[in-house]
Amino acid sequence: MNDLYESYAERQIRRAQEEGAFDRLPGAGRPLPDLDGTYDPAWWAKKWIERRRRLDRAQRAARRADRLLARVWLLDDETQVRQKVAELNASIRRASADLDEADRPDPLDPDDAVALWRTMRRWRTR
Repeated sequence: MNDLYESYAERQIRRAQEEGAFDRLPGAGRPLPDLDGTYDPAWWAKKWIERRRRLDRAQRAARRADRLLARVWLLDDETQVRQKVAELNASIRRASADLDEADRPDPLDPDDAVALWRTMRRWRTR
């Protein structure tokens, strides 16, 4: 029974390797961090705090994006909307540059922001 399970698992790993699932893993080809350092019993707490600080920076950028979208109808034209979205996306990229891919907030889509602006402007002029 174990041989069946192991061969199935090995088969799945081989297929994933052939499909390239392991080709671009984060940290591939780099040495393990802090390998030559001395042992620190609180290493996990320090790493957690460091990660939380980075996440907080990215979350603040995401909240700025939400505030911009709430006020987008105040802008005068589509060019201003696109300019604000570009500035905000640059801010989001800077704030989340050192985060893992899965933790990064998605940038705003300028076309979605313009569509929202048009809808809000239409309702405002009624």
